[in-house]
Amino acid sequence: MAASKPARRRQAAAQRAERYGGVLSRTLLRDLGIDRHAITREVDGDRWRCHGSQTAAVHTLGLDAPALWWRAVWEIGQRIAVLDGVSALLAAGVTGYEEAVVHVSIPRAINRSGIRGCASTAWPGSTVR
Repeated sequence: MAASKPARRRQAAAQRAERYGGVLSRTLLRDLGIDRHAITREVDGDRWRCHGSQTAAVHTLGLDAPALWWRAVWEIGQRIAVLDGVSALLAAGVTGYEEAVVHVSIPRAINRSGIRGCASTAWPGSTVR
């Protein structure tokens, strides 16, 4: 017997999430045919967890460093945020160092404070508004 449509979507999401530390953005989920209602059903069924308004873990475990990096970028805005500082070094493979906060850079004109576990730095040359 073939797997159900929700089971196939869960499998597709899990495979896609492997490269993002087990998390996906709502945009990536939508690309897989998984809308906000399906996400809600997965969360209500204790299969997935939401970590902000844009990030869903396709599991119920804690998030590791790569998942936290992606979460920071997606929650702030994937078109405006980039990993910075220690976080960028760790993502590039530096070992022997740990940092509890994810560091990202954003344009000065953007105000994205208040995302738990994230510290943002404005890009040089941007104007403050």
